[in-house]
Amino acid sequence: MDIFARLNSYTVRLVDQELFNAKYLGFYKKYAYDYGYKYVKYFIDSHILSKLKVTRMAEAELSSDLFMLLLDEIQSNKNIENFYIKYEDNEDGLPMAGVKFDNVMSFIGELYPSDKIIHTNWNRIHLFYSLFAAISHMLYGVKNLNQSYRIDISEKIIGKLRVCLDTISSDFNELSDKFDDLSSQDDGNSVLSDDSIGTAEMLKFIYYSRRGTTDATARIYRANYISKRIYNFIGK
Repeated sequence: MDIFARLNSYTVRLVDQELFNAKYLGFYKKYAYDYGYKYVKYFIDSHILSKLKVTRMAEAELSSDLFMLLLDEIQSNKNIENFYIKYEDNEDGLPMAGVKFDNVMSFIGELYPSDKIIHTNWNRIHLFYSLFAAISHMLYGVKNLNQSYRIDISEKIIGKLRVCLDTISSDFNELSDKFDDLSSQDDGNSVLSDDSIGTAEMLKFIYYSRRGTTDATARIYRANYISKRIYNFIGK
């Protein structure tokens, strides 16, 4: 640990994940690193993560973040270290979370192979997190998301679900200019309240995709929005 501390002081500042790597040895680290490695090719090929960021343990950071929502609920990524501490000597819940992780990633892989997701907004890391959260909610339930938006999803509706998600991505692109116009007028306040153009929810989704992207409030809103769009398109 002393070597890492001195390296951090005198050369390149270590990111949080590198510090967790030096500090913890337990179950959470094992699962986070094993699953990050398992899906790192997909993350890189999809441009969700760059090769440079992977050299700084970005895949372990992402999987740590995703395990947190599977074990508990959507929350800020600032809480990750609490899970390294909680599961340092306790594996309880992690094996089942690992099964869920695989199933969600498998479903996303069917929806969007790496050469397809790369052409959407879902390969933005914060939006990928939200997609993962929404699919997790449909398959298993996420306790701090709106339960009324849950519907049964299976491989039978992959095509229809893909149309829905592609439409959200297209809407994101189409309304980004409108968001920029509104936010330039009053620091974004009208984005949260303007109903005149009938797209306030999407504009708020864009807002929370640009501001405080890893805060719990932003993450919950984005995942609920995706879930609601899926419900309205497929399950209503």
